[in-house]
Amino acid sequence: MGLGDIKKLALSELSWGQLQLGTKLGEIGPVFPRADKSAIERMQQMEDQQRPPVAEEPKQTVAAPAVPAVPVAPQPAASPTTPGTDGSGKITIDDFAKIDLRVGIVKVAERVPKADNYALRLVARRRLYDAGSSVTGSPSLTPLVPPLVARANPYDLDRLGAGTGDRVKLRSARGELTLPAQADEGVPRGVVAVDFNVPGGESAPGNAAATLIDSRQLVTDVRLESV
Repeated sequence: MGLGDIKKLALSELSWGQLQLGTKLGEIGPVFPRADKSAIERMQQMEDQQRPPVAEEPKQTVAAPAVPAVPVAPQPAASPTTPGTDGSGKITIDDFAKIDLRVGIVKVAERVPKADNYALRLVARRRLYDAGSSVTGSPSLTPLVPPLVARANPYDLDRLGAGTGDRVKLRSARGELTLPAQADEGVPRGVVAVDFNVPGGESAPGNAAATLIDSRQLVTDVRLESV
């Protein structure tokens, strides 16, 4: 790395600036070199040799009475990608190599409509602690559920004449919800964020954000009003 013999350096004396600008580095090799194909083949051979042989049951020949021949419909060939031929539900590396992997290309997508000048785009996200059964069923976890607020960019709240702690009403085509506002620089302009599956609002529904969201629409736009 241009510092000479690394064995002669004291780690406690290393500091920024010891590697001067323009210093030529030594030979650089990959940290995780690619495994050689022949080494992988040897590992597969060793795995096959360690696998115990399957004992075959002796076949018993039993004389059967003569019956007229009945035509039998040909059976379809087994799919080469059928896993677990031994009934274990697992596949080997050889079976995995037979899988036909394909990549799809999206050629047509529905355009997301833009919000008008009087609406904000609603974004609902999940939190670690919400109104899920595992949290509400534990007295020690229930206090960790945060109070529900409407987080928006300070620019959008200033246009409304509201600030952090003020009550605002969110109105969508499906319903409305009244929550405390919270100014958040991390929320982009034109967006209002409400946590999903968290109780809140005047009627305190279990999942307050669901009163605004219409699952049949691509997006949900809300009007933000001061109360």
